[in-house]
Amino acid sequence: MVENRDPRVRFIFQKNDWNSKVVQLFFDAGRADDVPSYIMDNMNYTVNSDGTYQFESWKAPGEPWVRYYGLPLDFNAAQQAGTYGDWFDYSNQCRYDESYTYVPFSYFQQEQVYGRIDFTLPVASGDEVIEDTDDNPWYGMYMTTAEVNFYLAEFALLGASLPQSAEVYYNKALEASVEEYDRLASLNKIPYYGTTYNYDPNEKVIDLQEGEIATMMEHEAYQLTGNTADDLEKVYLQEMIHFSLSPIDAFRTALRSGVPKFNSDIFPRMDYADNGYPASSIPRRMAISAPSPTDQMYDILINTYEEQGLSIGSSGGVLNSERLWMDEGAPQWGEGPQL
Repeated sequence: MVENRDPRVRFIFQKNDWNSKVVQLFFDAGRADDVPSYIMDNMNYTVNSDGTYQFESWKAPGEPWVRYYGLPLDFNAAQQAGTYGDWFDYSNQCRYDESYTYVPFSYFQQEQVYGRIDFTLPVASGDEVIEDTDDNPWYGMYMTTAEVNFYLAEFALLGASLPQSAEVYYNKALEASVEEYDRLASLNKIPYYGTTYNYDPNEKVIDLQEGEIATMMEHEAYQLTGNTADDLEKVYLQEMIHFSLSPIDAFRTALRSGVPKFNSDIFPRMDYADNGYPASSIPRRMAISAPSPTDQMYDILINTYEEQGLSIGSSGGVLNSERLWMDEGAPQWGEGPQL
């Protein structure tokens, strides 16, 4: 999302803790080596005569984009300190002292799904604590313009006869999705929306800026090309991004679409088969617990499970192979859309 300048990354995830004043805190302590390498790569700095570093500015695209980093998807990445210490090793790196550890990756933005969460601004050790403790009503969204138009784009690509093309519906959905997330962020008053808290002079607000939607849609990964398989994949991926605040809808979209797809040129799914977890071992339904023999519904429940072909328990790959009715015939995880 950062690579394609998708503003929704700012409304779904929270800035990491490494503002420029935190960076300078480590520089002044002679601890530039404890700043994660990918954060160092995104800044301009000079080296003073005494060997300490001086933060100058963020490299393009600058704030707020340089404050969003995801986590590695490699299997057991947290146990690979030599490779992924920049993300997970807080023994010295990212840890200034016993009271201050600065998280380098971006958390999920909880204030988009909960209305009363306090926020503490990451400040340099010794600086005054800055908090947002205001309680606000919670705002959510359901069956929005974006969602409906994503479905219309999907139907058009699957061969339905509709008044407009898939591209028209898709572009309308993308634009609406960004605007809806921006509106939601404003209503929920999430961190950094409309304010920088007057702390870091290099900080920028996360509000949607003029021209950002057009810039996002200029990227190839966000454009339909006329290749039905690729276009369907893009529609499903965008549906999943739109459902970031609704995990059940995101799960159902992945379930029925087979997206993210293995070996995709757009957003490839990680394959953990070599680690003992092939796609066929990933559940597609909830496990069923055995009813108590004293349950008055015992015989009815057992008969119902048998009629639906559902085993009790969660051993092996039964939660993948034994599917509920709406999942029958859907592609396996990672197989991609069925035309």
